[in-house]
Amino acid sequence: MRKFTLETTIDWADCDPAGIVFYPQFFRMMNTGTHAMFASVGLPFHEMVAKYNTQGVPMLDVQATFRSPVRFGDKVLLESEVTEWRDKTFLVRHVMRKDERVVFEAREIRAWAVKDDTAPNGIRAVPIPADLKALFST
Repeated sequence: MRKFTLETTIDWADCDPAGIVFYPQFFRMMNTGTHAMFASVGLPFHEMVAKYNTQGVPMLDVQATFRSPVRFGDKVLLESEVTEWRDKTFLVRHVMRKDERVVFEAREIRAWAVKDDTAPNGIRAVPIPADLKALFST
């Protein structure tokens, strides 16, 4: 499957007082990577929501490994890819590197969700459209 890359420079707002990225910021960056991945196939999130009448792709599970610190001013590259499409969910893998050094790895499971007022949380998972999946394999 295709890998999508996002280059960024670590901002002071991403860091703790020691100038090292505060770990929750990696999850924000990972989410940005997922959104950028959809945008790169022609579906920015706001357009995807409108086109497919979805409530988005809520995260169901995440596993992360922090390998090495990154600091204010560091340039990093985040690679994101869908590694598996399931009926109503999909898996995304993220790897962040500074130069060749892996600093962060994560795997997330996301659902394809629509509004459902009868569901306990107001949304429910439905099958992912085949045409959307196809965008990631071309």
